[in-house]
Parts: sequence; structure tokens; C-alpha cells
Amino acid sequence: MDALFTLASVLVGNARGAFADVFLEPAFRLYWGWLLAAVILGVFVWLRDESRGGNRSLSGLLGFLFPRAIYGHQSTYIDYGIYLINAVLFRWTLGIAPFVATTIALATALRLDRWFGSSSDMFAWHTGSIASFTIVSVLAMDLATFIVHAAHHRIPVLWEFHKVHHTAEVLTPVTVYRKHPLYDVFAGGARGVLAGFAQGVAAHAFIGRPEFVTLFGINVVYVLFHAAGSNLRHSHIWLSFGPWLSRIFISPAQHQIHHSTAEKHWNKNFGEVLALWDWLFGSLYIPAQRETLEYGVMGAERQEHPTIWDAYLVPFVNAGALVKRGLRGGEKNEN
Repeated sequence: MDALFTLASVLVGNARGAFADVFLEPAFRLYWGWLLAAVILGVFVWLRDESRGGNRSLSGLLGFLFPRAIYGHQSTYIDYGIYLINAVLFRWTLGIAPFVATTIALATALRLDRWFGSSSDMFAWHTGSIASFTIVSVLAMDLATFIVHAAHHRIPVLWEFHKVHHTAEVLTPVTVYRKHPLYDVFAGGARGVLAGFAQGVAAHAFIGRPEFVTLFGINVVYVLFHAAGSNLRHSHIWLSFGPWLSRIFISPAQHQIHHSTAEKHWNKNFGEVLALWDWLFGSLYIPAQRETLEYGVMGAERQEHPTIWDAYLVPFVNAGALVKRGLRGGEKNEN
């Protein structure tokens, strides 16, 4: 009975956190400040592009920012459901990246100390080293995100779990949480490995705990990322950074293209913050002008997750079928 009460208290706490923490903590994408930044940018886009016909009324603005056809779409209701279930039942996946990062950082620092001696005679943290570590940590995390994202598109078994995110037929800020729990496990583990390695090297080289420049308690680069419209990445509002800046940072428009059903957009713009990795590996797509997009997955896979139940179970069924097919193929080759 005590175990049931403990479980119930954990679930109630998770449910409360699904609403309170996410909207009040800057570390989360749906923090009220980042949502407000997205709305302000949306107003800018509306004034610049959408209200030229003369409809500059408040109702016209609200209709542009929050169209009923999108926020009341069946696909959006699936987003809401997946977000709530993940927040209540699978909140533990949020701790994977910090746990892995701490473990790898400790192991790396101890190994480097053993190879090269203690860091006590090395460097102290100063403004330049803190700024450098801030950038290096972002590069490590962003590279890990890129690798995991690209792998989930190119490896069929992993694609079955990431496909849940891509069967969204419309995009809203909540769509960023439309993810199968196993995707969060894989992504969190990979980010933790690279971030932990960077932190371990810093812990060995400098005296004291690794530091980076923060604002609102998080890495300042991610503050800029959110303030520049991270929530517009999953939305209908087209915001491009232009032909030059889009070579450095992934704009909301570029991520919307990543969700496009058009063949020319497939496997493009895997990056989260930086366009660097897509440029290096040939997957960068910079739109020359605004493009009309349809979101989702084409062909027989177009909508394999019409219900929340399907979003959680179908990936296991499809992945299992792929594994069985591969095993059978291997048996035939051996014969």
C-alpha cells in the first residue's frame, strides 16, 4: 500500500510539474518568456507580411497567431495527449542527459588526471575560459542533437520511433514534445556523452567546477536561441533569418522545411541551434523565399499514429517487424 501511495504522489507531482514547471522554468521550451518572445516575433511577421490587405484589427492578429484550424486540429490534440502522458509517466527521461553527462565527466576527469597528473597546478577560471567553455558546451550538445536526429532519420528501426514526431500534420509549440519516450532516452544519452566529455576535460584543465555564462540560470546561447523564436520552429509562422545568417543558425523556417512532405526537403536541416553541422554533412537547405509547405509523412506511412495509443505502440510493432525481417535476411544469406 505504501508503494502505491508513493507512486501516486510521484504521478501527482509530475502532473503538477507538467503545467507549473514547464511554464515557469526557463530551461523548458514552453516557459512563458519564450512563448511571449514567439508571440512578439509573430506580431512582427504579421505586421510585415500578413496584414498588407488592410486587416489590422485585433481579431485579424489573433486569427493569424492562433488559427482555430491548427490549434483545434486532430493532430494537435494528439500532441497535447503525448505531452501530458510523457510529462506524467515518463518524466524520468529528462534526467538521463544530466546523469550520463555527470558520469562521463567524472570518468573523463579521473582518466585525464591519471594520465597527465592533477589539475591543481593548471589554470583558474577567468572570463575568457568561461566564455570559451560556454561555446564549447553548446557545440558539443548541438553536435549530439544533430547526430541523434540524423541517425533517427537514416536508420529504419530508429525512424519508427522518431516518426511519431513527423506524423504531426500541423505544427504548434507543443509539437516539440510530440516524441516517443525512447527517442528521449536515445537523445538524452547521446547529448550526455558529448557534454560530459567536454565537462570532464574542463574539470581536468581548470581549478574548480566547470562554468559557463548563464542568464536565467541556463546557458546564455540557449537564451538567445529561445528569444530568437525557438517556439516558432513548430508553428505556421514563417520566420527566415535570411540567406547569410541561415548558414550559421537554423531559423524557424528551416525547421518547418524539415517537417515538409516535399521530396526536395527530405533529410534536410537536422540541426537545432547551429547550421554548421548540416553544412558540413551536406544536409543544409536555405529557402530563397517563402515556400508553401505541407507537413507530415508521405506514402503508406502518412498517418500511422491517428490516436495516442498508436503513437506509443505502433513504433514497437514496426520496429519489431524490421528486426525480424533483418534476422530472416541474415539466415538466408548464411544458407
